[in-house]
Amino acid sequence: MKKLLCMLALCGAAGSASADSWWWFEYTGFQNAETQRFDWRTEKGYFHGSDLDNDGVIQKAELVEFEWYGVTIRVRDSYCHWESRCNLRQFSYDTRTGALDFAFDSYAGSPQSYRSIDVVAGSTFQMNFDGDVTNWLWTPRTRFYINPAPVPEPATVWLLGAGLSAVGLAARRRRLSPARRHAA
Repeated sequence: MKKLLCMLALCGAAGSASADSWWWFEYTGFQNAETQRFDWRTEKGYFHGSDLDNDGVIQKAELVEFEWYGVTIRVRDSYCHWESRCNLRQFSYDTRTGALDFAFDSYAGSPQSYRSIDVVAGSTFQMNFDGDVTNWLWTPRTRFYINPAPVPEPATVWLLGAGLSAVGLAARRRRLSPARRHAA
């Protein structure tokens, strides 16, 4: 019985260990706010981090890195690759439902040229290149894809029931084993 309890404790500890995971996502299909035309363009990004508080939702404080439209930010130290300034204003990803929510902006400039990006996922994506501004809007036709796909967590009650059943079966099997040996 001690071995079984030790094994269960080790499995529980291993299950709660949290390593950084990577997710790649993309949105396909936006409406150009200026022309009102729908375009099947695809915008991609990625993020990595871990669910440190094990609540099934990755928050901004649990991220290591985030990228949108080729602009990468190391979240924990606010370092922007290739940009003068970038800011992940808000972030959450529900690992059970796949709901991704973020707000991000960046700016890169020199005396000759500049670019800025501002996005609120599910709403608007604005690009400004040297004053040439384009606003893209999410619509009901916009498609979202994320890899790895979300995995709904089984209800805790079901897990508890399965675990108790396994322990009960193991104890019963162990209790019946000596009786079978004496009967033979």
